[in-house]
Amino acid sequence: MQSRPVFPPEIFDIILEQIPYSADAESEREDSEYTSTLVNCTLVSSSFRDRGQRRLFDDVNIHLPPFNKGHSTLNHILASSARLRTFVHKLHLAIRPKIAQGQVEFNPALPNLTDLWIIGSSRAQFNWNDVKAYQSSIYTLMRGSTLYRLTIRNVYNFPVSALGNCSQLRELSTNYVKYNDTDFPLSTSPVPQTYLRTIHSSDITFYKLATALVEPSFPLSAARLQKLSLVVPNETTSAALEVILDEAGAFLDDLELTFHSGFEPPRDFLNLPNPAILRNVTFRNRMDDISQVVSFLLQIPEVNKLSSVLIYRSILYSGSIPTQDTEDSSWQQLDEVLTRERHAVQFQRLELRDMFPALNSGRDELEARVSRLLPRLTRSNRVVVSDVDSVDYLPI
Repeated sequence: MQSRPVFPPEIFDIILEQIPYSADAESEREDSEYTSTLVNCTLVSSSFRDRGQRRLFDDVNIHLPPFNKGHSTLNHILASSARLRTFVHKLHLAIRPKIAQGQVEFNPALPNLTDLWIIGSSRAQFNWNDVKAYQSSIYTLMRGSTLYRLTIRNVYNFPVSALGNCSQLRELSTNYVKYNDTDFPLSTSPVPQTYLRTIHSSDITFYKLATALVEPSFPLSAARLQKLSLVVPNETTSAALEVILDEAGAFLDDLELTFHSGFEPPRDFLNLPNPAILRNVTFRNRMDDISQVVSFLLQIPEVNKLSSVLIYRSILYSGSIPTQDTEDSSWQQLDEVLTRERHAVQFQRLELRDMFPALNSGRDELEARVSRLLPRLTRSNRVVVSDVDSVDYLPI
């Protein structure tokens, strides 16, 4: 009798990796074709079963409450199988509180969870107070000893104190989140803290989060923050940014700021009370003029360690390109700051993305303009002009 061929386990992994499966909470649907393919793979043989299940349950999308039979079945499977729950590393919680809620099976015991999304599964924000039936389970997930990344989106009345549940968190992303006015509990002495490494935020009430992250009695801290990406829509957020920059100090090396078109930051907005040693700086949307960028860069105590600067559309000019000598001189000062002798090794690229919408006559005029404004960077091939709409990169 002929024996069955024995394949290396890596072969099965390569086969399953060809199935482009991932959970998609925001679109409120999952690709049933790829899901069915993975499910069928688990039925082929024992060799495929374990690997197929690991792939199928690695990234899971759970709807609370479920609004179709498939979602209810997934919730039931995870609730009843401790083995399958160990495979879950990424969990998207898509919440629709306005759907009629019955008894929902949801077991938050996911011992290997590393990434958690809490997302309003419709375009509109949902009220955190409307999901009290799930809050205890969600807090249990947040307390997981392996949870390193948390994303919260489309939620209002979210308590800042809830973030204190995250004992191992390294990366926090919050978009369209409005924190409520409930004060987080303060102790009379400092508590053991978890140090965030990365924050991404586009929240109008960011100042409430910032206030907590610099408080010694709050379990999460920004004192060792390495990367900050922040939308700045108003003066309140700009003041909160200064608080975070002061707290992070020399640990911060990657800063990305996006300014709302209707907000003009004050001239001293970018003053660093406790300067960071930045390596990558990104400015998006509009500011007053290029001199603010130069002023900010000059505040970095070791600006020679700067590696890249990226400036996006209309951060400097909302209309046509100016020709005033004062603004030209600011460009030239930027050129000088980034090409001093001590920067020659570290600094790699200045990228200007969709910065010259008024130049419609062709590449020659664009090259001439950039060469005149940034002569040193141009000669050393360290300036790149890119087009947001066509994503064309034109090294100058």
